[in-house]
Amino acid sequence: MAAGHGLNYQNIDMITDIKSIEELNIGQSIIARSVFTGLEKAIIDMKELTK
Repeated sequence: MAAGHGLNYQNIDMITDIKSIEELNIGQSIIARSVFTGLEKAIIDMKELTK
């Protein structure tokens, strides 16, 4: 199962608790944040939240 629509830095932790989800599509949130932080930092921040 995959999830994606509406995921962001505030709600990603709740979604990662669902064991049946194998894929997260979170590009929109990362790109939007990268405008302010840069793409590399936005990706690193999201990866930290999904551990």
